Amino acid sequence: MSHYYSVPIDVDDTSFEFEVLAAPLPVIAVFWSAQEDSQQQLDAMLKETARDYANVIQVVKLDVADAPQEQARYNIKNLPEFLFFHEGELVARASGIPSAGTLRTWIKYLLRSKPKSKKLAACRRENFGSS
Repeated sequence: MSHYYSVPIDVDDTSFEFEVLAAPLPVIAVFWSAQEDSQQQLDAMLKETARDYANVIQVVKLDVADAPQEQARYNIKNLPEFLFFHEGELVARASGIPSAGTLRTWIKYLLRSKPKSKKLAACRRENFGSS
């Protein structure tokens, strides 16, 4: 299985370790629900992001119905929730749907992040708000 995608990939509890934590690229993991009204807007944004940053970052989607263990592990309460991983470590997270400019800013942050430990407590947290 390749780790280089130009489209967002669907991940669940069984594939999370391989596709996110063991990924050779930085990862944007988005927890969402097919039941959400904003699902189409989010899907379009993630497709564009995956295409624009192919071979630079990996974009994955986790429907909370298919990833209850990871939802609990990362204490996901608001949807959508963006988790930013670098070298298998959670370095930042944000709730809501960001504007394209805000997401680019977060991607730049993700690309220059250098994980210091495997602890979640030190990760950056923000709320994108609604766009």
